[in-house]
Amino acid sequence: MGSGDLSTPSSPSTSPADPDSSSAQPTRSTEYYFDDGTHIFRVQNTLYKLHAGILAKRLDMFNSMFSLPITSQNMPEGRSDDRPLYPPQTSAKEFEYLLRYIYSEWEAPPHALDYLIAVLKLSSQWDLPSGRRWALHHLQDIQNQIPAALQLKLARMYNIEDWIRPALARLVRTPLKNLTFEDRGFLGPEAVFFIARVREGLENLRKTIAVVAPEIENKRSPDCSTSQHQVCMRVWSDAWFRKITRKLIHPHPLVAMHMFEGIDQVKKLDLSGMTPGCRERAISFVEVVNAFAEENHLIDQAVQMFVTTVPIDSTPLSI
Repeated sequence: MGSGDLSTPSSPSTSPADPDSSSAQPTRSTEYYFDDGTHIFRVQNTLYKLHAGILAKRLDMFNSMFSLPITSQNMPEGRSDDRPLYPPQTSAKEFEYLLRYIYSEWEAPPHALDYLIAVLKLSSQWDLPSGRRWALHHLQDIQNQIPAALQLKLARMYNIEDWIRPALARLVRTPLKNLTFEDRGFLGPEAVFFIARVREGLENLRKTIAVVAPEIENKRSPDCSTSQHQVCMRVWSDAWFRKITRKLIHPHPLVAMHMFEGIDQVKKLDLSGMTPGCRERAISFVEVVNAFAEENHLIDQAVQMFVTTVPIDSTPLSI
């Protein structure tokens, strides 16, 4: 399901989307087959008898269907178990989640992730703006608990632009070995390959910054003699290696330094032996150049390239 699905809501069909499902004897839903319901729907092997007024009020796509006149010569589908309507592109579980949203009284969060995704999917697919807003609101509350790969898939399938950068940033900072089989399934092979390339570029940036301390030979302060400046350069280089280099290239993610911490870590270096003027100039130089910020620039570029070159994986989510 690509982003194009959102502009043209699907309508209930009078024949099953899955021909195989019509061969089994359907059973009535224990929760959503109402005696006073007006229209009967079938999803997979479950029948639902629902209220036209409630559905039409929430879902515009049902309005035209429910407004059809009933005559003795033309009994429309949806009036008996033998002639149900078939909502498109949904599973029974997803459909029941949407009915739960439509029929239920207010429920206190948190809500199950599957529930929110189902409401988001069908609300986007069938043009239910209030359901989409509701699902996005509650998904936003648990955004950090959603696996980054799933978050990126949802963002692209359902046009949630604000989620793309944070999800992609989390993924390119994650070692590839930590991507689960499920993560790779959410992403698809092209996205996994893209993420691997961006991660390689970020790792090269970290190594470049880590290997050599910023050059301060030409940053000698007036209070520092030529011979003393040699000491200042050595102290600076040694301090950089002991703290910045080791933390940038450390293999364990809990120990490794985040790039956004770079300036603060430099300010905390033990630079005993440098003159105050050289120490101030060295730190100021790092702040002005701020090579640590290059990671964010690379991620920004990666986001732009990702949305324009990597196709949306429209493999349906299994709920």
